[in-house]
Amino acid sequence: TVTKHFTQHRLCEVDEDEAARMFEKACKMRKSGGGVERACHNAALMVLANKGTAIGAPPAPPADTTEQEAADKTKKQPLTKKQVQMAIERLGYGCDAQFAPSCFRLGTLLLTEGKYKDAIKPLTHGCDLGNPRACQNLAVLYNKGGGEGWQKVQPNAEQFDTFRRKTEDLMKENHMRA
Repeated sequence: TVTKHFTQHRLCEVDEDEAARMFEKACKMRKSGGGVERACHNAALMVLANKGTAIGAPPAPPADTTEQEAADKTKKQPLTKKQVQMAIERLGYGCDAQFAPSCFRLGTLLLTEGKYKDAIKPLTHGCDLGNPRACQNLAVLYNKGGGEGWQKVQPNAEQFDTFRRKTEDLMKENHMRA
């Protein structure tokens, strides 16, 4: 699928399938080193956005469809279990490589999937790496609790306060850098 985006006040075309293939190829090179955590992160984001048929997104509607049919077919479709697992795996690669945004996204995705206990590790790692949104998600989790069965996390006032303060500190720090 080719989409048009404005970049620095000019129109440029983006081949989403090719971009997805390139991110995926670079992510698979992670075993050889070389800072591919962003490629894994971007591959996961493309999966989550249903972009790039090369890595599991649904194909674009045929050219002969009407505008309304195309709009209906390109509406955000629910992700399949395979797509969610692909995104979790790729975000995990990014998080393992110390890329804080991947840790945040992974933890958040796990929360949306109801995997509350599984979300704690990547969110904590992202928080430790300086991502205030990861800290904030942990603060909310420990304030409210959530989950069911073995994924249940009980509210914990001490943990809530720890992550609330860390969120505030990181937000102040980031504000000072801006």
